[in-house]
Amino acid sequence: MSVAATSHSRFPLVFGLALTAVLLVGFGPSFFFRTWTGRPTLSVHLLVHGMAATAWFAVFITQVVLAARGKLQWHRQLGMFGIAVAITFVVTGLQSTWSFARQVAAQGHFVAANGSGETFVYWAIAVSMGGLVVFTGLLSTALYFRKRPDVHGRLMLLATAGLLGPAAARIALRFAPLPNPLLAFTSVFLIALIIRDIRARGRPHIATILGGIFENVTIVSFFLSGFGKWYYTLAAG
Repeated sequence: MSVAATSHSRFPLVFGLALTAVLLVGFGPSFFFRTWTGRPTLSVHLLVHGMAATAWFAVFITQVVLAARGKLQWHRQLGMFGIAVAITFVVTGLQSTWSFARQVAAQGHFVAANGSGETFVYWAIAVSMGGLVVFTGLLSTALYFRKRPDVHGRLMLLATAGLLGPAAARIALRFAPLPNPLLAFTSVFLIALIIRDIRARGRPHIATILGGIFENVTIVSFFLSGFGKWYYTLAAG
């Protein structure tokens, strides 16, 4: 699981640290600092999901550093652990989204979900599931191209950006609600990667373009298709 640098620069590390900052800000009150914010105890699967997400970002940053320093043997060995973390993250993410939908249905009303009503529930489901699909698709493709560092590294950066949906949603709701915070946040990182490509090689890399198209089309499709409402109805039984 390489997060190989798009060039021998600090860009991948800065990119990864920026992604990690979004995660920490978004989930600080409800996960990382919940002991001091008075939030209720989390269920086991949410705790495991949160720990898997944290572990993924830790592995991600470590892999960037190892790749930049040419420690490829360590990089490959840590990559096996990273794959296990990614699988745990996706499985618990699916379970968490299903549990969320069933919990709201059991309450018999939408307001308790976040004080935001029915639209919020459908939106939260679409954000979560869309991000998991983006992450799984880009990660799988990146692993397939693991012997092509230029392709592999860019797809890994975009795959990790695709995880930011729930964190981005929490940040957006605190300050200035956005119609689709996942799309907004991933677009910022995609634009940054395109600019870096142009500065480094004169044009965007094909992996950046195709990965970005897949990411954005997938997210938009989850919203426009009414997936959130369909999934909620399915979970409600």
